[in-house]
Amino acid sequence: MHLFKQRYFAFLLLLLCAATSQAQSTRAELRALADRVIYLDESNTDSFLIYSQIIENQSNEINYQRGLCDSYRLRGIYHECRAEYDQAIEWHLKNLQLSEQLGEHESELAALSDLATQHHYLRQYEQAKAYLHRAIKMGLQTGAKPRRMSTFYTNLGIFHRETGQPDSALHFYTQSLAIKRELKDSSGISNVMVNIATLLIDQKKYDAAQPYVDFNLSYHQRKGDTVNLWFDHLNQSIIYLGKNQFRLSEQQLNLALAVARKIPSRQKESETYRQFAILSENMGDYKNAYQYLQRYQQLNAESINVETNKNVAELREKYESDKREQQNKLLSLEIEAQKAQKRNLGIIIGLIALLAGLAVFAWWKNHQKRKLLTLKNAELEAEKAKLENTLQRLHQMREQLMHSEKMASIGQLTAGIAHEINNPINFVGSSIQALKMNLADLRAALPATQNNALRELYEEAATLMASIERGIDRTRDIVLGLRTFARNDDDALSPTDLHACLDAALSLLQYDIKNRCRIVRDYGEIPLVQGLAGKLNQLFLNLFNNAVQAIQVLHPESATPKGLLEIRTRRKDNAVEVLIRDNGCGMDEATRKRIFEPFFTTKAVGEGTGLGMAICYGIVQQHGASITIESAPRQGATVQIIFPDNY
Repeated sequence: MHLFKQRYFAFLLLLLCAATSQAQSTRAELRALADRVIYLDESNTDSFLIYSQIIENQSNEINYQRGLCDSYRLRGIYHECRAEYDQAIEWHLKNLQLSEQLGEHESELAALSDLATQHHYLRQYEQAKAYLHRAIKMGLQTGAKPRRMSTFYTNLGIFHRETGQPDSALHFYTQSLAIKRELKDSSGISNVMVNIATLLIDQKKYDAAQPYVDFNLSYHQRKGDTVNLWFDHLNQSIIYLGKNQFRLSEQQLNLALAVARKIPSRQKESETYRQFAILSENMGDYKNAYQYLQRYQQLNAESINVETNKNVAELREKYESDKREQQNKLLSLEIEAQKAQKRNLGIIIGLIALLAGLAVFAWWKNHQKRKLLTLKNAELEAEKAKLENTLQRLHQMREQLMHSEKMASIGQLTAGIAHEINNPINFVGSSIQALKMNLADLRAALPATQNNALRELYEEAATLMASIERGIDRTRDIVLGLRTFARNDDDALSPTDLHACLDAALSLLQYDIKNRCRIVRDYGEIPLVQGLAGKLNQLFLNLFNNAVQAIQVLHPESATPKGLLEIRTRRKDNAVEVLIRDNGCGMDEATRKRIFEPFFTTKAVGEGTGLGMAICYGIVQQHGASITIESAPRQGATVQIIFPDNY
């Protein structure tokens, strides 16, 4: 029977989905449908699942993400009705995540409330409280509806009451009550007051509970709400009992008993007799207490028997009716089946044969197509791999060619600039020397009693001459660097000891290195390389000088140097590797990419020509080697040079 129900609802779901797919719903219609389904009775458990799928399908068709939130919420309610709280939490979390992404505050608040409810069912109160606090905070920020905020406060009060935190519970009940009063929601006010009265009575705070019970009595009498009047009279009786006002308590119990008989409700009548027994016991009337307790037990048993007999009779009647109806249906179906069996048998056999033939033919055609497609795909993949490999090699060759042409062009330009600048600088230098000699002659020819004006004029001229000479010397240094960078040395390469070149460069910087950094030499066994010792000395000197300056920025001089300069050499396959590491200030990616460009420098104006690393690059290329630099700000730098082992 259970399997039949599953198939029935599955079939119904397919019919509904098929029907709804014929006409797309608008976003407003889907929103309205979700709102209606939310308030379905919990007995319609499968309806939540069915409508969830319908809303999801329609939302996907019109790309309505908010509809997916409603679909996830309905799916969570479906699992909640089935007491599958872990799965319900999973769907409500999906709703919360999507609502946050879409910025749908109403949907997000609903998801937080639903999650708090599920954790409450699981008695995970702290998690439930956390979700409600989050919902209240968000509601205050986004201006949520007051009625929703009141519900949050009421539920939070219930959670605190159940965890033995009456003061906190009363605080949140009071906040909810304030909102209900502002909305003038009489029914809502009464519901909150019932919770407050029950909380205070549990704490035996009868005077504090009295105003709430008085309000509820007046409101329910005015509305003619008989069921809630029973609760009000019972609560009033408990308050009088707590105050030892036994006669007043008995009067309220008589009123509660009259209401219970008027409803009628055996359960409420029996509960009233139980409270009579408690009252009699407190009054010391144990005889009546015993009689009331017997009456309570008798009504309780009769209520159970009446309900049980009623349910049994209803079930028996339903069973007999269903049985007769089922027999009639089976008889009719059997007659119709016998008539249709012969008529349909031939059709079914023919259709089966036709379908089998079509299936075999379709399978054969698809098999051939898949086989051909597999071959074509293999060929295309092979061609694609060849093209990608060729494209990669062309790209590498293009990059190398562009870089070589760029450095060659820069070298030619640099050589021309150095030549053109050198001649006028030599001319200016010669003229300055002549001017200095003339000034000396003029000073000697002046009378012994020189006036102050002439003496100041001479000293100013001498100062200007010195400044011009410093400028000439600076320009000559730049020209010398340009010539070194652009020079095509025709000297033949010869076997060179890299360790000797490294040590020579370090010895020249010994004064600059003192008290700034310590040197770590990690020399391996390497062969001689074909090179020019002078050029290699200049290469290493420039690299060491840059490293020492970078270390000085991050680690000033001290008695115990904090800087570190490490030089390591290794033989690597058919090459020789030189690594130079420092723990200086390092450089960013933009600087690292431009480090070998002529005239590019990060130093202040007048402190660097920007040719040092360009010259290093030219020397490395001249030796058929390669150079790479790895660095990051405040992480130092590592320079790797790979020399070919041609010796």
